[in-house]
Amino acid sequence: AQVPPGALVAQPAGFTGSELALDVVQTRAIVGMVESRRNRAAVLRVAGRTEESAALAREATLLAARSPGAARTDVIAARLARTAGAASAAAGAEASANRDFAQAAARFARGLPRSRPYADTLLLRAGTASPTDAAALCRDALSVLRELREGTTPARIAPCVDAFAGAGDQASLAQGFEAAQLAQGGVTATQIARAAARLGQSSRNPAV
Repeated sequence: AQVPPGALVAQPAGFTGSELALDVVQTRAIVGMVESRRNRAAVLRVAGRTEESAALAREATLLAARSPGAARTDVIAARLARTAGAASAAAGAEASANRDFAQAAARFARGLPRSRPYADTLLLRAGTASPTDAAALCRDALSVLRELREGTTPARIAPCVDAFAGAGDQASLAQGFEAAQLAQGGVTATQIARAAARLGQSSRNPAV
C-alpha cells in the first residue's frame, strides 16, 4: 500500500527511476518488496522449482531497477545478482550463473568488502568457473574466511577442494586440505577433510 503504482509497472526505454519522486517510507517499502521477492525466489530454488525461481528473481531485479536508488545500492544489487546466479546455476546455465555471481561479488566488494557475503559469493562463483579461475576465487574467499574466523558449508567448499586437488602440486594440495577444514556440518565435512588429507599425502606415499 505504501508503494506508488508507477513503481510497479513496466517503464519505457530510457527510464532511470528519477522520474518517481519517492519519500523514505515509499523507498523502504519498495526495498521490502524487492527483498521479499528475492527471498521467495531462493525458497523456490531450494524446492526445485527452478523456472519459477528464475522468473521471480527477474521480477525482483526489474522492480529494483524501476526505483530510484534501489538498484544502485550495492548490497541490494549484490543480493539480487547472487539470487539470479543461484537460479541460473540450478537450471544448469553455468555461464549465466558465473556472470551473475561475478556481478554480485563486485557489488559486495564495494558495499560489504571482506565480508562473509562476499566470500560466500566467491565460493558460489568458483562452482561455475574453470578450475584455474576457481582456484584463484577460492584463495580470495579462504583469505576472507580466515580473517573472519568463520567456516562454510561442505557444498560451498567442495569446488575449491576439487580445484586445488586437480592442480596436483603439493602447495595446491595443502590449500585443498586447508579449504576442507573450513567446511562445517557433520559427516560430509569429515569425509571432505579426510579425502583432502589423503590427497595431501599421496605425492609422498604412493600407497596412500
